[in-house]
Amino acid sequence: MGVIVGDLVIVALASVLLGPFAGLLLLVIVPLLARLVIDTLARLRRKKFTDQLPETLQILAGTLRAGHGLSQGIDTVSREAESPTAEEIRRAAVEMRLGRDLVESLSSLADRMESEDFRWVVQAIEIQRDVGGDLAEVLDSVASTIRDRTRIRRQVAALSAEGRMSAWVLMILPFGLAGVMAVTNKAYLSPLFGSAKGYKLLAVGVALLVVGGLWLRRIVKPIF
Repeated sequence: MGVIVGDLVIVALASVLLGPFAGLLLLVIVPLLARLVIDTLARLRRKKFTDQLPETLQILAGTLRAGHGLSQGIDTVSREAESPTAEEIRRAAVEMRLGRDLVESLSSLADRMESEDFRWVVQAIEIQRDVGGDLAEVLDSVASTIRDRTRIRRQVAALSAEGRMSAWVLMILPFGLAGVMAVTNKAYLSPLFGSAKGYKLLAVGVALLVVGGLWLRRIVKPIF
């Protein structure tokens, strides 16, 4: 609700100061930017959860070796792990106390965090419940595999860093040049903000910039 009110206030101010077309343009751009920010924060949270997963499995495996049950191990993780793992595991623990099945709670957590690695953990727990075995040893093996995958991911990220930096430069460059021109020669940009044709050109430029950004992101993003 707050985002909608803020969007309407910005659109109203832009309509008064820059004209109705600018207001309509911002009506489209502001929600997209808000969604981009939210998606970025969510992606960073999921990445942090995945990076913490090997340590999380170590805590859980150590608890199992100490003779505690899986539910007690999950409670231990919820207390000793770092954020955001602690909050997510605590939520799963609360669901289990309310009567939800352990595997279902952990599967929901894997889906919520979009973590393929954690889905492996859930599958290992489910298999162990059906056929038995040393779950602590299995979790250690999964943790080792996840560490290897993370190491490879980081190597790929380092190799693709130049491409990502080029993409950022190309995306920021139009706004940087527009800012410089607005300071040094305001009359140069005035036709873009003083006529319907100028607003159309701005809209086309923003659309092309978005398409180019998505294409660059597709090129430099690892496929795994």
